[in-house]
Amino acid sequence: KDIDDFRKTNIGFIFQLHYLINYLTVKENIKLANEKATDNEIYNLLKILRIENLSNKYPNEISGGQRQRVAIARALINNPKVIFADEPTGNLDSKNSLNVFEIFKSLCEKGTTIIVATHDKESANFANKIYEVKDGKIQ
Repeated sequence: KDIDDFRKTNIGFIFQLHYLINYLTVKENIKLANEKATDNEIYNLLKILRIENLSNKYPNEISGGQRQRVAIARALINNPKVIFADEPTGNLDSKNSLNVFEIFKSLCEKGTTIIVATHDKESANFANKIYEVKDGKIQ
């Protein structure tokens, strides 16, 4: 239980696949990560990600890129100290990818550590440190 609580309050995960629950609305999917989150907190986060109008939609009613941004909102709703992101913008167009990395940069400036696995060199340029891995070894 203690490790679950630690993970829930300190670590956010953004997976390459969004892993949203289809029978829950966008807002309900985000609330899974933080049942204490207010509707206003969720709305503000969705607004930053440019999907505030999707709160009551279901995952199958929105695009893949929108689903990915919901998954990002779910990871951010607890204001975690550390975020692990696996190809977080893989399903997004360049404009929304840029928006997500600007949000990440802003979070970093406020003290959040974000670890991103990506093949996208342009996205990697947002990083403070880049470690290139080839054949399982850090280059």
